[in-house]
Amino acid sequence: MRATDLETSTRTTETFARLREDLLVGRFRPGQKLRMEELRELYAVGFSPIREALMRLASEGLVVAEDRRGFRAAPISVRDLAEVTFARQQIEALALRDSLEHGGDAWKDEVVAAFDRLSKVPSRNRETSGINPEWASRHHAFHYALISAAQNRWLLRFWSILYDQGDRYRWLAAGAAPAGRLAEHRQLMDAALARDIDRLLVVSRDHIGRTATLVAKHLAETEPSATN
Repeated sequence: MRATDLETSTRTTETFARLREDLLVGRFRPGQKLRMEELRELYAVGFSPIREALMRLASEGLVVAEDRRGFRAAPISVRDLAEVTFARQQIEALALRDSLEHGGDAWKDEVVAAFDRLSKVPSRNRETSGINPEWASRHHAFHYALISAAQNRWLLRFWSILYDQGDRYRWLAAGAAPAGRLAEHRQLMDAALARDIDRLLVVSRDHIGRTATLVAKHLAETEPSATN
């Protein structure tokens, strides 16, 4: 690969990562028009990396491509949240089964380490009362650790997409859910380490569903249009 091609690829990857993060944490409101010129100035790159990043994000459902009208941040709705939640519960159940079947000592060690890292940071940003970004990163790492021994790459891919979709809703309703819920994460860890798949699936389903219920309530109270 030529140096210029490598530089372009790097810029595109970095732009994709930054734009994706900004969409997840709510820097762009649901349905907001994503204007190419504004994005170019914001991320200090050319139009090509911006357009490619937007197309990739559209394939993940975080951006909506409108025929001849550009791009928008994906809209939100209680119905969409319910569908994302149900799909994640189903995919995560399959991934957890796969992971428990194949996970060895290294997997167990990583689950314990990920929980330990998660437990050492507050879930709330003390200055804004919103989600602590470091906690969000460790939270993702913990949930991924649980399924990381799964051998089915498609399950892992779909899980990642669905986790991000759910995470976007979580950031939008940052103040709606109780902080941390570390006890639930400990239950997930304990069931996984005991290889109690029946218990693990129940705790996982309830954990995901409880978050969705709290977020849906928040949306109904703050964004009535999302309930239509």
